[in-house]
Amino acid sequence: MHLYQKLLFIAVFVQASWANKAKIGVFVSDENEQQLNFAYNLALALLSDNEVVIVKTQFGKSMVSPPEGIREIVFPVGDGLKNGLEDGCGAIFNNSKSIAAVDNEKFDYAVSTTDNFCSFVIFQKVGITKYAWASSTGLTDAMALAHGIPLASISSEPPTLPKLTYFERAKHLKASVLNRLQTSRLFSQTTLLAQNSFGPNFPDVLSLARKSQLLLINDFEAFAYPAPLPSSVIHIGGLKSLKELPLDEPIAQFSHLNVQMPGGKVRPLIIVALKSKLSKQEANDFVDFIRKNGHADFMWEVDDHSIDTYLPRNLFKKKELPIAKLLAHSRTTSFISECSWDAVQLAITTASPVICITETEEQLKNAKLVEFRGVGLTLKKDAVTVDGLTAVLGKILENKDYASTAKTLQKRIQERPFKSEDLLTKWIQYALHNDIDLAVPAVKFVEYYNLDIIVPIGFLVLVVTSVLLKFVLGLYYWSCCGMAFREKVKLQ
Repeated sequence: MHLYQKLLFIAVFVQASWANKAKIGVFVSDENEQQLNFAYNLALALLSDNEVVIVKTQFGKSMVSPPEGIREIVFPVGDGLKNGLEDGCGAIFNNSKSIAAVDNEKFDYAVSTTDNFCSFVIFQKVGITKYAWASSTGLTDAMALAHGIPLASISSEPPTLPKLTYFERAKHLKASVLNRLQTSRLFSQTTLLAQNSFGPNFPDVLSLARKSQLLLINDFEAFAYPAPLPSSVIHIGGLKSLKELPLDEPIAQFSHLNVQMPGGKVRPLIIVALKSKLSKQEANDFVDFIRKNGHADFMWEVDDHSIDTYLPRNLFKKKELPIAKLLAHSRTTSFISECSWDAVQLAITTASPVICITETEEQLKNAKLVEFRGVGLTLKKDAVTVDGLTAVLGKILENKDYASTAKTLQKRIQERPFKSEDLLTKWIQYALHNDIDLAVPAVKFVEYYNLDIIVPIGFLVLVVTSVLLKFVLGLYYWSCCGMAFREKVKLQ
């Protein structure tokens, strides 16, 4: 075969390979670093079988760079927004240049990973008819609303859990209803913005969101709360991370120091990663806690400027640490974290019991799930003291059930029938080539819970019971009271 024939064959082969690949757009906003990382990891997983393009709404300078080999289309919005939805989505809808760039890509499929609903408007505008909706955490209220999933399935502690009291269930129901009303309002506002930009006949954004073929959530079936969910919900927790810091020499040396303790026991290694900025007093208190627990070694991801006291020998600190690798270290016995969703996933995939120091409602929600699964304990940030931290750490180290449960959970996740990357790629390929609608049918609340059947039957049963009761009581009165009265009259 001549050289030109070989080159022609290679060119035809490459062209055929690309022709078989679908072009997928992953839509993301850089408002949230966790969300951005998740979108990049998702794009990386899809890249093996598809051509992937990131479509990013850029509010400022992104802290994370995209994966190599993946192009980006940017919708620049800018910093200092006074009204996030109006300014953000409004800027996107009015950016005809970026919309044209998205249109020119002719995407076969799209995945929205944004918290707002602007992506669905763009899908409709450029003619993308097949798309999925992905969440960097668990199932969101917006997803549930769009796909007709009942409130019980997305509560921070579903009422299916037996430990909840009546009043706790009522409290969670109230919060869920308020969240759903707020979500409905955001959908309506986005629809109004889209109609202002593209005409009054633009479809309702909630109906566009409902057309999402799949709901891809960054979670594991074995870890999430047990809840009734439709087939559209696909658990893809633990996607391979884009960012992986090396285990450099100083870190490796410290993690192997002072391993042996009297009696042949291994000296515990505690990993600390608190993302929110600590005050100097809080940081110094934390150092005092580490100093007090000299029986263990601590590796702390922290900004140097937060600490102005001398450091104990059992502490190694650095601004950035390879948390995933350290948690997988054989010496690591627990993980002190704020329990962001990323941190929780790292903990359960490395079988590391967690001490959650929570500050926000979202962190508290994650921490409750950690406690429910028996892999950690919780402290609110405003209740953190040296003695409090010491007591909680003591429980984690002394009670081997936490480590045992964490290992059991890790085993269940590792032995899942399919890896998350495979689930993601296979489901998207399936959705790409098939017209599927796995959402819960759009039925009214009354019909969904059969209230139109249960209430009339209940009312009928109540009426019949009342009539029978009245009849029986009448007989009783006639047979007993009436006869007794007549006997009394005779005796008189």
